[in-house]
Amino acid sequence: MKLVRPISMTVVLGAVVAWRRRDVLAESPLLALWFLGCSALFVFFLGRLQDAGSRSEGGAGRGGRAALLGLAIAAVAGLYGDVLIGSRTTISAPWFNLVGEELDPAAGFGHLVDPWAGFFIEGPALYLTGAAFRAGEIPYWNPFEACGTPFAANGETAVFSVLQLPLHLAPSLWAWDLFALARIVLAIWFAALAARGLGASHCSAAFAGLAWGLGGVFVLFANLVHLNTALALPLVLLAVEAVIERRSPLRTAALAAA
Repeated sequence: MKLVRPISMTVVLGAVVAWRRRDVLAESPLLALWFLGCSALFVFFLGRLQDAGSRSEGGAGRGGRAALLGLAIAAVAGLYGDVLIGSRTTISAPWFNLVGEELDPAAGFGHLVDPWAGFFIEGPALYLTGAAFRAGEIPYWNPFEACGTPFAANGETAVFSVLQLPLHLAPSLWAWDLFALARIVLAIWFAALAARGLGASHCSAAFAGLAWGLGGVFVLFANLVHLNTALALPLVLLAVEAVIERRSPLRTAALAAA
């Protein structure tokens, strides 16, 4: 009986998503099966959250944290099946063939509000940073604009981003898609952990995370670099609350790290 409400909510949400994405699901029976499989995984992890909630009064607990992460992965995998196993992408168009790959139609259309934004910023920055790293250099300067401009000092290039390092070292369409989707997964997970840390139940925290990570900013601008920071905002707020509740060197260090 405990699962009646979350399962009912999942069925309703799944029906809404399926209706809105009916054109995509109709492209291939495999995409429809993928969506159903991810929905089943979503319900499974909701059940795990219910079990974790019955065993834990406060905090997420290791099992609860793992279930929240699994739920986030299932949700994103289901919503972006056309990217993971289909022919669509979340990145910026048209990647101007920097890695020897062409897209037709131009990438990002159908998933992004402004697919061309990354074409002028993120795409060139990824290529130049990756080329410099593979040559054993740090790209401090950009000689290709006007008389030259600072490159590493430009926050939009994310040269020193640990999160973006794998993408710098191995840029490709597939890697950029995985990176974009991984950021959405982390945004959902971090927001859910923050909600749970602030006292929400496991299921409430899960849907709070989904509301944050699947909101317009992360979905419509999945190709832009500022999401590297935005996905961690829930952890910053949780760290601030922890310091306000009780000051300690550990909590202060956690806030500084966030």
